[in-house]
Amino acid sequence: MSLSLTDQRLDAFYEITSDSAVPFEERLQRLLAFGCGIFGLATGILARIRDDHYEIVAVVPDGGELKVGSRLPLGDTYCSQTVRSEHPIGFSRASGTAWERHPCYRSFRLESYLGTQVRVGGRPWGTLSFASPAPMPRDFDAADRGFIKLLAQWIGFGTDWIRLNRQTVRAQAADLSRAMIGAIDEGVICIDTAAPHRVCFVNPLAETLLGLREDAAIGRPLADLVELLPDPGCCCRGIDDWARCPQHGDFEAMLCTAGRPEGFPAALSFAPVALDGDALTVVTLRDIGRSRQTEEKLRLSDKVFEYSAEAIVITDADACILAVNPAFTWLTGYRPDEAIGRTPRILKSGRHDDAFYAGMWQALIRNGHWEGELWDRRKDGTEYPKWL
Repeated sequence: MSLSLTDQRLDAFYEITSDSAVPFEERLQRLLAFGCGIFGLATGILARIRDDHYEIVAVVPDGGELKVGSRLPLGDTYCSQTVRSEHPIGFSRASGTAWERHPCYRSFRLESYLGTQVRVGGRPWGTLSFASPAPMPRDFDAADRGFIKLLAQWIGFGTDWIRLNRQTVRAQAADLSRAMIGAIDEGVICIDTAAPHRVCFVNPLAETLLGLREDAAIGRPLADLVELLPDPGCCCRGIDDWARCPQHGDFEAMLCTAGRPEGFPAALSFAPVALDGDALTVVTLRDIGRSRQTEEKLRLSDKVFEYSAEAIVITDADACILAVNPAFTWLTGYRPDEAIGRTPRILKSGRHDDAFYAGMWQALIRNGHWEGELWDRRKDGTEYPKWL
């Protein structure tokens, strides 16, 4: 028993669309070519329609006058009617009918046409259409109209799946970006570039510096949250001036916020960005007062290390020497370049057995410190006692 024409179409449709190993775009091209064959029309087009413009997303045959990315005024296409109709629109001959007066016929002389609406996410998205400059010998029947709707439904589902998948990827990327921004050691504030520069994002450190939680800062003008104290050497008289002039780049200023009403010196930068078509500015701020305090403490620590009368050795967790001070060199005879990269075993005198050293290291790991008398050997071989 031979298959009916409808069954043959469905078998071919299933064979094209069910092969998930083939990219969606390639299956779409095959489907357009398949549609041209079964409807007997020369050209197949999937078009995205928005803002009264018709943009070609896929076309068969490729390389003709109409190309992917080509844009036309929607009113110049037969699809201007199709996209508004819940049912397929088709005709076998435009000449001698009302379609002859349509701008599409005047521009392209397309005699025959079959098209239907493509819906994505439950809304009109575009059209799927097939057309030819030659008239058809027959009218399109219910089977033709039903089959083009099936093709459009598959395309709509596939397009929607890709859209949702991309949204998921973007959301995951956004979550990752937020996590990364939240982990950096600078305050980050995202504001609208246009006045009054409303806040649309702050990271945890910015919350601390502002003295506000993110939900309390969102939507408020930046000038309400940050006061830029006057600087006689600067032409800007407020934070808004800087927000309007991102080309100023990095600068330092005294800021007042609800979290730091006494004011604090900060390093700021303004960088314009575009996100989904919106003009935004990313503001970063860092409390350089605390940074300077930390740097000063480090400088003092370096001086203590350098000028201490007691020998100091710094090792890593594997007991590899990372640094020694001048007192160590004076006491042991080992220069820094001779000690760094080695272990304190270079000082072993041989007076203590392995059990002694094992107990010392166990106590050090358990208590965080060890204290006691130890005999070591200098570089020249002489032995000496020390209190460690």
